[in-house]
Amino acid sequence: MTQEEVKKWIHSILIDVNFGIDLFTVLKNNENFETRKMLINPKLYELIKQKILSFSQKDILSEDFELDIAKNIATSRNIFYEIIQSNSYRPFSFININLEKVKNYTEKEKLRLTGFLIRIHRNNNLFWIYQHKYPTTLIKRDSSLFAILNGNVYEPLERDIVKFEDKADIYIINNSIITKKINIMQNIFGFEEYIRIEASKTVDQIRSVDIVSDLSQLINLLNKPKLTVAKKLMKAKDSPVTKIPKEILLTRIKTHDYYSKKIFIDKDNKKIVIKSQVQAKEFLKMLNDDILFSKLTENDYTSIDKEILKN
Repeated sequence: MTQEEVKKWIHSILIDVNFGIDLFTVLKNNENFETRKMLINPKLYELIKQKILSFSQKDILSEDFELDIAKNIATSRNIFYEIIQSNSYRPFSFININLEKVKNYTEKEKLRLTGFLIRIHRNNNLFWIYQHKYPTTLIKRDSSLFAILNGNVYEPLERDIVKFEDKADIYIINNSIITKKINIMQNIFGFEEYIRIEASKTVDQIRSVDIVSDLSQLINLLNKPKLTVAKKLMKAKDSPVTKIPKEILLTRIKTHDYYSKKIFIDKDNKKIVIKSQVQAKEFLKMLNDDILFSKLTENDYTSIDKEILKN
């Protein structure tokens, strides 16, 4: 979805207060998730709707709303990213639920609580919001002695308290996941595996164009526990650099002010040689075309976000 399509979809449902909501808990079930319906009274129902209107205006419907594709998460900008669910990665498949058959949530299931899902709908259109469970989300009466005021008298809290945040961690529109919270996607919804799979596809592309003599150093970087390099490799997928004919690319490297000192070519002038992880990182910079020369300052700069300027 484009940035404008996302805004238009959300706005069409939240155009006024006459939309409906259904509230669910998300429970961890081994490696999977399942949902339970939360029963709420009319007053809480309306208060939650007000919160949804409020925080949606601040993020998705704001003039400052920015959206980028998932492969660019290596830039770590404070914007929303779109992750498209597919057959190989569908973390929210469990929301395709028959509302009539969902069981009600009970306090006995609180240890499995991962977060909350809100189904927001108008006529036949809908989207979902996921709110993650944070340490302050659930106040458990068995962890401390809590008291509440009843009239003029304090008495012990006899039930747990749930806090609904004034934000959405994740929006789900059809197959699109719209979020800033990449850490939640990685830690809870298996996005790390997605990143590594996409990064591996970049390595396969490099192998297919046959411009590097030995990819082992690049693969070693990909397999490191931290995802920093894997994200950069994912960003490099379908890099325009790999579309340049090999002979032309090697010639350009040898005459480039920066890369001629960082990228090494074999003695036969046929392939790039990567003998260390430092060299692998420089090669990755080249794939992402991350070095820009400024005619104004006459310096090379590392560029994270790059846009072709139109004359």
